Amino acid sequence: MKLLFTALFATLLFVPGAALAQPAETEVEGVTAEIIELRQADGVLRLAVRFANQGLNTAEFSRYEVGRITLVDAKSRRKHLPLKDANGQWVAGPIGDDIGGGRIVLKIPSKQSTVLWAYFEPVAAGAVMNVEVPFVFPFEQVPVTDGPRKAFTGYAAITTPGGGRASLVSARRADQVLNV
Repeated sequence: MKLLFTALFATLLFVPGAALAQPAETEVEGVTAEIIELRQADGVLRLAVRFANQGLNTAEFSRYEVGRITLVDAKSRRKHLPLKDANGQWVAGPIGDDIGGGRIVLKIPSKQSTVLWAYFEPVAAGAVMNVEVPFVFPFEQVPVTDGPRKAFTGYAAITTPGGGRASLVSARRADQVLNV
């Protein structure tokens, strides 16, 4: 009995949870991506994907419009796009320019990581999503969690590369628009 309990405990301890997707390969050599957050709280759903560069050189991805980042409900197959602000800009980052409402730019120094993030409309409790991000194999069957954020615990963040500091001053959501 003790052996059975030990085996069960070890299995639960070492099997990764469904909410923590395994790192996925990207189309850029030496760079992996992993979902660190797909969580809804305060009326928005936040996606955060960490890109880690294990290569010896700076890794650069081609710029792409934020609208290419999608969540697809695994059950209904409904596609969800990120939110736009009152000026028609995507609520996501890191933004490199404002073409097409904003394009993502990922430039990751050697042995460092950066986080891509985007806000979406909230979904039904218990939803499971397939997450599609350009240049990354899809993440399938990722459960949406509810409650306070875990990946980012404050209202300020340091950007990479460059080390700039961004602080959230205020945010208000109405009519499918998030004003920041």
